Formats: sequence, structure tokens, C-alpha cells
Amino acid sequence: MGGRRIGVIGSLNVDYVSYVRKSPERGETVLADDFSIVPGGKGANQAFALGRIGCDVSMFGLVGDDDNGKLGLANLESAGVDVSGVEVCSAPTGLALITVAEDGDNSIVVVQGANKKVGREYIDRKFSEICRCDIIVFQMEIPKETVLYAAKRLKDEGKVIILDPAPVPDGFPDELLGYADYIKPNETELVRLSGLPASGFSIEEACRLLIRRGAACILASAGPEGAFCMDRSGNLRHFPSYEVDVIDTTAAGDSFTASFAYGIANGFSFDDSVRLAVEVSTIVVQRKGAQSSIPERREILSLIERLGIPAGRKAGIAFGGNP
Repeated sequence: MGGRRIGVIGSLNVDYVSYVRKSPERGETVLADDFSIVPGGKGANQAFALGRIGCDVSMFGLVGDDDNGKLGLANLESAGVDVSGVEVCSAPTGLALITVAEDGDNSIVVVQGANKKVGREYIDRKFSEICRCDIIVFQMEIPKETVLYAAKRLKDEGKVIILDPAPVPDGFPDELLGYADYIKPNETELVRLSGLPASGFSIEEACRLLIRRGAACILASAGPEGAFCMDRSGNLRHFPSYEVDVIDTTAAGDSFTASFAYGIANGFSFDDSVRLAVEVSTIVVQRKGAQSSIPERREILSLIERLGIPAGRKAGIAFGGNP
């Protein structure tokens, strides 16, 4: 492992995944072709991905004193993630009910469980441990008030903040936009964050709106189109992907976020970090499952070589993140 240390503050779930030919419509019952129980949660997925691809990473969050919690922690440890910062509480471990359709698209219902209890007191207890990390990754499957509180404190400590604003909560605080060096929504989340109508939606318009509201750099993943980026210069940039046979999009966004963080932590340029993220997420959608679909370190190193990415260039926050 190498590069700067990454901390992930967020959710740990266990996923109950049903594979169906098509997602049910309102009032419709469909029969599943397959079913699996696997570790998940956006925070845990990102930490697992970071560990699996070779980062020095710590996970922070809460689980219940139950089999699901034990399963999630054991799985993170198997990827080399430091879970000493995860605490056990009286609430059950978080649960996600996922339906994956034949075309690879998924729909997810999350039962927060222990994740809902990640509050200011927890952040205060773990703050010195969190501060040992250089880069902090957040999502929104823990209370938004906790994310805002932690991000503000950690920004004051000079940490690089990466925010995956999923799921976008009601009353998303604009103040949080100003604490993040990089914000990584997908298109659906960008619609919700911007408040723009989905009909005739413009990624460029949405990004400009968020920049005006205080964001430093928007890194929007756009599925088969790749990714779009905008910093405070107002220039929209496109990092294209390519067409593949999509099997399962679960964890594609989490892998994108993790791969981008990996690049920043290891001194890649901003552009190369985004290129890597696009490539890794493209690999993930061609595989079944969440954490099981994430490439291992040897694949990442091979991919970096194939992309011609030179390691060691100081990336910092070169594309417009906060100084």
C-alpha cells in the first residue's frame, strides 16, 4: 500500500439483492431469477474498493451487534481495510433491499439502522483517529447534520474532502458544498442537487448552478457517457467512456469515487484520476454483484499501465478544489 491515507466516514449495510428480468411497476409483483446476501453500504463499498485496489484506508461508522454487522466488518478486513474506528451499537446493522433488472439497472431501498445513529458524539470520539487520514470520503447514508459537522471540522484541519452526495437528502445544506474539494454526483443526484427539471436537463447548467452555490469542483459520473467535470473556471470538460455489455450497475458509482480518490492519494493528475475512475466503473458494470465486482490491485496496476498514467505527479487539488 502507498500514497496518502484515506478515511471513509459513512454507511455499512448488508445488501439483500434480487435479480429480476424487469423492475416491478407500481402495484406489480415479479418473480426473481436469483437472490444473494452480500456486504454493502456506500461507505463500506468505497472503503472495500480502496482497500482492494491497494490504498491505506480506514472505515468509520456504526454497525449493530448482529450477524450482518460481523459479516460486513469481516469483509472489509479481508480487503485490508482498518475497521478499528467502527463501533458497535444497539441498533441493527443497516440494510439495503436491491432489485437488479436484466438490463443492469438497479433500484435500492435503504433501511438506515445503525447508520442513523452516526452523530456528532461519534465524530468527536473518533476525531483524532480520523485526523490521521489525509483524504476523507463522505456519502449521505448517515445523517446530513453529521456529514456537515464532520466536513467543517475536517476542512478546518486542512483535509481534502470528497463528497458523494448519495442519496441526496431533503434540505441538502448548501454550506456542505463549500467544504468539499470534489463533489461526485451521478446524473440523477445532479438533478436533485440542482433543483432543475429532469425534462431537458443540462449537466452544464446544473454544474454552473452548484458552482454559484459554493461548490469548488463537480465531478459528475454519467454512466455510458463517462464523466463531466466543472470547476470554478466554469469550463465543462468531458471524459468519455465506451460501450460495453452492462450486467449490473451496483457499486459502479462507489468504485468510481474510490478510484478517483486512489488517484488523488497516489499523486496522479486530476485528469488521470478521472480517467482511471471512468475505466474502473466501466469494468464494474460488466460484472455481477457489488463489492465482488470491484477490480483487485493487480488489475488496477495493469489498467494504470495500459492507460499510460505516470505515477507520482503531485495532483493535490489541481482542477479547482479548495486550497
